[in-house]
Amino acid sequence: MNKFLFLFGSGISNPAGIPKMDEITTDVLSKAGLQKGANGILRICSNQKAELHAHDNICMPCVIGGLKLIYSLAYDFHNDDYRKKEINYEDMYYVSNELYNAVVHDYPNPAVAPAIFHAEKKLGELLENHLNETGNVWGLEEVFYGTSKHIADVVRSLLWRPKKTIDYLTVLQAACNDKECRRMDVFTLNHDLLLESFFKFRGLGFDDGFVKDRGAFVWDSNCLFNSEHRIRLFKLHGSIDWYQFLKSANGYKDTLYAKHDPDNLVLKSDIPDLDPSPFPNHPQILVGTYNKVFEYQKNVFFDLQTHFFLSLRDSNSLFISGYSFNDHFINSRIINWMKSHGNRKIVIAHKNFSSLGMEASPAVKQAFSIWKEKNLLEVIPKFIEAVSWSEVKTALE
Repeated sequence: MNKFLFLFGSGISNPAGIPKMDEITTDVLSKAGLQKGANGILRICSNQKAELHAHDNICMPCVIGGLKLIYSLAYDFHNDDYRKKEINYEDMYYVSNELYNAVVHDYPNPAVAPAIFHAEKKLGELLENHLNETGNVWGLEEVFYGTSKHIADVVRSLLWRPKKTIDYLTVLQAACNDKECRRMDVFTLNHDLLLESFFKFRGLGFDDGFVKDRGAFVWDSNCLFNSEHRIRLFKLHGSIDWYQFLKSANGYKDTLYAKHDPDNLVLKSDIPDLDPSPFPNHPQILVGTYNKVFEYQKNVFFDLQTHFFLSLRDSNSLFISGYSFNDHFINSRIINWMKSHGNRKIVIAHKNFSSLGMEASPAVKQAFSIWKEKNLLEVIPKFIEAVSWSEVKTALE
């Protein structure tokens, strides 16, 4: 083997102290002055003041009402006599995004109409008492835009927190030092900056699709095809330091993606040909569940999915860690990749693989069973910080 593929999920960030799913969900609610109650009801938290910052002209009561609504819709769907699920911020974002797209007719969906009617009934009186920035009453479009952006903003702010440690990903250092390794393609579903920080800390050069252009780092997918470094990093769900800007070119409006630290503003003069518009205040990260499938077809995320497909096509092995197998599109891509060639192999590092299998979708459960029966799946019963490269390499053979 001279090319190694890695796929990472949020689990690899746990030792670094980066907030977990339940912590982020709690913060999404508490920043709105809410906390979980019984039977899918969010209640006002008496000792927590709302700190919403979804956008400048936010109607705090309307967004709080919207959060309570989307939480109850998600709860009612996932919890009945046969199913019980703890609702998280990804579930909430998906409902909010679906309602927003239905209201603005981005993705018309007749099945969502009853939910829109329910929202109008529940929030109608509240909206009539609040005006938006143009002097009109708030509408559902603004409510669900506000709820979606509030969730994304909280995710971004939490993931910017300083990391406790980054020096535990030694398996990646050892893989890079392997004389047989000519290429490492690292795919991650995480928005945080853990992997970049580790590579820089260890002095490992890598390409992530961004090239320097007059003081700014801007997206250029072509650099990944002609990478000078052994390591290529692909952030399939975006990153907390990626932002979308408008750019004028030959009389047309185009989009430009650049790295940008909102707490250490890049000067506009550093980014070429930018339109004279305010800096965007929301990072390019994919939050939610099934809505990600639509986003994978757009702009930078389409480029990243193309690289994922091409890298898998040219490889026969894949090492996975920290991934809960909850992204149905990614799951489908992996399953189809395994089906297309009988000599491919997956190694999963997870301390409790049985629990991983129980939480997976029926398609993934079936795939696990088939792969194990055919010796196409090896499990290392450890989390990433305890895994050695020799264990991974032996399992992949």
